[in-house]
Amino acid sequence: MLFTKIAIRATTLTLLIMIGLIGCQPGMVKLFQSGSVKQKHFKTAVPFQYRSTLMMVEVKLNGSNETYQFLFDTGAPTVISKTLVEKLGLTSVGQIKVSDSQQNKQQSQNVMLKSIQVGNIEFNDILAVALDMEATVEVGCLGMDGIIGGNLMRQAIWEIDYEQQQLVMTSSLDSLNMAVAHLTLPFQAKLTGTPVLPCTIGDKPVNITFDTGKSSEHISLASKNFRYIAKDTTIQGFGKGSTGMFGSSEDTLYTSKISQFKTGDLLLPHTVVTSNKVSSSLLGNGFLREYCTQVVMDWNTHQLFLFPRTTPSTQNHFKSYGFGPAYDGEKLYVANIYENSPAARANIALGDQILAVNEIDYSNITLDQYCELMLNKDSMFNGQPLEIKVLKADGPMVTRVEKADLFKQ
Repeated sequence: MLFTKIAIRATTLTLLIMIGLIGCQPGMVKLFQSGSVKQKHFKTAVPFQYRSTLMMVEVKLNGSNETYQFLFDTGAPTVISKTLVEKLGLTSVGQIKVSDSQQNKQQSQNVMLKSIQVGNIEFNDILAVALDMEATVEVGCLGMDGIIGGNLMRQAIWEIDYEQQQLVMTSSLDSLNMAVAHLTLPFQAKLTGTPVLPCTIGDKPVNITFDTGKSSEHISLASKNFRYIAKDTTIQGFGKGSTGMFGSSEDTLYTSKISQFKTGDLLLPHTVVTSNKVSSSLLGNGFLREYCTQVVMDWNTHQLFLFPRTTPSTQNHFKSYGFGPAYDGEKLYVANIYENSPAARANIALGDQILAVNEIDYSNITLDQYCELMLNKDSMFNGQPLEIKVLKADGPMVTRVEKADLFKQ
C-alpha cells in the first residue's frame, strides 16, 4: 500500500502504496501462487535506500544487466511499470481489477516475469501487475519502476535490518541470529502473499495488514473498525490525509489514542491510531523502523519476528504543526488541517496557498522541487518554529506556527 508524506510531518499526505485484488479468476489464482528461487541454499544481503520512509531496492529483470528501482512492499503484489512492460516487450497473461489504499479501482493487465534478480538471488516466474507509476504526483516523486510484492517475497525468508539499512534473503531461518530477544507475531497470508495480523484493539478483534509500503509511523484503521473501538481521545481534521496509487480524496481525518494494541507478543499501551472513510487497517514501515532494529518475515511458518530497540518508540503522541501541504499546478497549498492545532489557531485554512516557509520561497514551485521537499521531509524543518506566509482571499498573511502534541492542546 502507498502512503505519501511531505516535509511538515504528522498531518502531511501519507504515501500509502497498498494494492488489493478485487475478484480473481481461478487461472489468475494459480499464477499468483507460482514462482520459485533459482538457488536452493542461499543467504545474501542487499542494501536499500529510503525514499520518504519507504525502502527502494535495485533489481534486474529477465536476464538484463540494467538495474531498476523497485519498492519493497509487503502490502502489494509484485508490480511493474507500464513503461517497463513496453520496453521489455512483455505480453499480457490476463486482466485483473485492483484497488489502491483510497479504494480507487482500476482494470489492469498482468504479465509474467521470467526472472527478477535481487542481489545475486534470482526469482523465477513471478506474476506482476502492470501499473502507471506516475498516476499521481506523489507516487511519481518516488521514481520507482515497480514493486517487490508479497507473491515474490514468500519464496524466501527476509530480514529487514534498519540499523545496517539492508535486506537479507535466506533459504533457512537457522542462518539468522534468532537468539536475540524478539517478539513473535503470527500471520495469515493473502493470495498475493501479503501478511495479515490478527490483533486486538482494546477488547475488539481486528485484522491488520502488515504493510511496508505505508510510510506513516501510526497504525491506521478501516472506518468499520475505528467506529466500534473505545477511544481515550480523538482529534479531528479535514482534507487530504493520504494518497494511493491512483489518487487521493478529501475526507474527515481522525487521530485517536486507544488503551492498547496487541498482536502476537507485541503490546502497545496508549498508542495512536488514525482513520478516515476510505482508510485500511495497516501497520507500516514508518512504525517498524521507529520500534525495531530488525524484522524477520517467514512465510514457511507464517510468523513475523520483531527485534525491539532498547527504548522502542510507543507512538503515544501526535506531534504536529497541524497542517499538511500538497502540490497542484506549480503551487503548494494547505491540503489538510486539524481542529484546535497550532496551524488552525494561527488562522491557516484548508486551501490556502503556501507562499513561503522560513523565508524559503514556494510561490512558484516546480515538480522537482516538490519531490525534493516530499522525499527529504525529515531534514527540512526538524521541528523548529515555522514562519509561514500564505495567500488568503484578502491578500498575503504571515504567521508563526510551532509543533506541539495535539493531544495536549
